[in-house]
Amino acid sequence: MQEWKIHGGFFLLLCICVMILVNFEDLNQIDIENLPEETHQLPLPKIFEDQQGVEPSIRVYVLEQGEIIELPFETYLQGVLGGEMPNNWPLEALKAQAIIARTFTMDFLLTRQTKYPGADISSDITEAQAWNEAAINENIVRAVEETRGQVAAYGNTYAKTWYHAHGGGKTAFAREGFGTRGEEPEHTKVVDSQDALEAPAEYRLWRAAFSKKEVRDACRQLGKDPGIIKRMEIIERGPSGRATMLQIGEAEVGAAALRMKLGGKKMRSTLIDQIEVKRSSVLIQGRGFGHGVGMSQWGALGLAKRGYVAEEIIHYYFRNINLVKLWQ
Repeated sequence: MQEWKIHGGFFLLLCICVMILVNFEDLNQIDIENLPEETHQLPLPKIFEDQQGVEPSIRVYVLEQGEIIELPFETYLQGVLGGEMPNNWPLEALKAQAIIARTFTMDFLLTRQTKYPGADISSDITEAQAWNEAAINENIVRAVEETRGQVAAYGNTYAKTWYHAHGGGKTAFAREGFGTRGEEPEHTKVVDSQDALEAPAEYRLWRAAFSKKEVRDACRQLGKDPGIIKRMEIIERGPSGRATMLQIGEAEVGAAALRMKLGGKKMRSTLIDQIEVKRSSVLIQGRGFGHGVGMSQWGALGLAKRGYVAEEIIHYYFRNINLVKLWQ
């Protein structure tokens, strides 16, 4: 009997080891394609059509300076990393951010248009990505250089490489984080967000108070009038647990849209744990910071500290994608 226990325990341990190895193999199923062989599969924005395989320049409206500057694409990207991620984080987290941000930029240039005439993109975070030239250091320069030209592709186009500060424990589908009604992109997924434990306490758990007038005004801006707010509760959640629909007084309101109207820095996420309606205010408690879709930046830090490389980090948060190189 004792011998059976030993053998049984060994068998169990062996199974666990095999499962770990299988999961590790799954993690490495992202391919890095070396172009030019694959370049033709990804469309280029019109402004880059005559620069196939060559690093282009980009005109950036720097909101903080109120002027347009023209920069080599990779130099612009260094400023994006400076604005979007602490420059002392592990190299692999910064490299993952570089690939994600480069992909976001190419998709923006292909499918959208900045509201600033004469520019290709801006540092206005309401439409694109932050940009901070002053934060560029050796780590950022190295992260950009070591991923030079690399983007995440889904099929023959650029993946929607959304990212956010802190997942609050779970990442979200686009229909949850943004309240979209269309077809869910096939490369998004819900996973444990792996947020690093040293993330700020107010990212892990946040509380916000809003006056009833603030809430009612926000609802009205969305075309819904809740009337006198005596109740506010979650009536629908998505797969990640995020609130997707709220009953506010007499109105049903999308949670993601309400968050934007109330302010994303105050109502930090839609991963809501508790709502309390007071006499003249509404108290909301939740977890995480941001829409929750795609890569968690604090999660990228957590994974990098566990030894994951940039490609593995990206593959953890996105599925059905390849990395391709647009220019040398």
